[in-house]
Amino acid sequence: MALRILDDIKSGPQHKPPFILLNGRPGVGKSTMLSALIAVLILDYDNGLSEIDCQSVDMASRSFEDLLALIKELAELYDQDPENFPYKWLAIDSADKLEQIIQQAVCNDHGWSSIEEPGYGKGYSYAAEKGSKFIRFMKRLQQKTGVGVMIACHATIKTVNEPHIGEPYDLYTSKLHKRFAADLYEAADAILFGAMKSVVKKKNHEFGRQVTQNVVSNERVLYTTPSTGIEAKNRYGLPDKIPMDAQNLLKLIEEGRQSNAKT
Repeated sequence: MALRILDDIKSGPQHKPPFILLNGRPGVGKSTMLSALIAVLILDYDNGLSEIDCQSVDMASRSFEDLLALIKELAELYDQDPENFPYKWLAIDSADKLEQIIQQAVCNDHGWSSIEEPGYGKGYSYAAEKGSKFIRFMKRLQQKTGVGVMIACHATIKTVNEPHIGEPYDLYTSKLHKRFAADLYEAADAILFGAMKSVVKKKNHEFGRQVTQNVVSNERVLYTTPSTGIEAKNRYGLPDKIPMDAQNLLKLIEEGRQSNAKT
């Protein structure tokens, strides 16, 4: 009997391990948040974990092929003893440093001195292909082992011009080439932006004039939905702004799933 594709129709939510991209400026606490995940292995491209208690692999001097080999090793480790697989999360710190490794791999493949040497964006196209391969490997590892993935990335500011808005504005976005960023954004279930919480305060100045000041606090928050100036998204129905806390984030994801199941 011929295979009937309609027999494979699924109904209801199909929950899967989270794939999360965490953007933020330097020093906001991205590495600390990665390390707070339960049973996490961090692939350290930034050399920024020396003061943090966590399990990590130094990847700064390793090649792109080494990264793919490590992902395969993790899959083989799971196959040996699935019930005692030691990791629930795999994290990367950070995507922009990983992108440099990917670009270097492309240059090595073609004998280029820089990713821009061939011109016309050709180097970046080859790098995007390797970036897509990395994402495929990560997704397969997730499907096999059930690990969650969280990838930190440094943020940068770019000016955006949108015809329907009229005036250009500054946008915090990932410090990645647009091709790699687009593929990561598509793969991610959530794009979160970490920042220091700021409070607008008004002070009386001379001659009764009021001055508005933006005061930055020590409280760190995650923005979970897109807004003018911030690139974000999530598929979990998260509040627009939440504390920058790994366990609280996972709790809210689970609550969102339960809430959706009841509706």
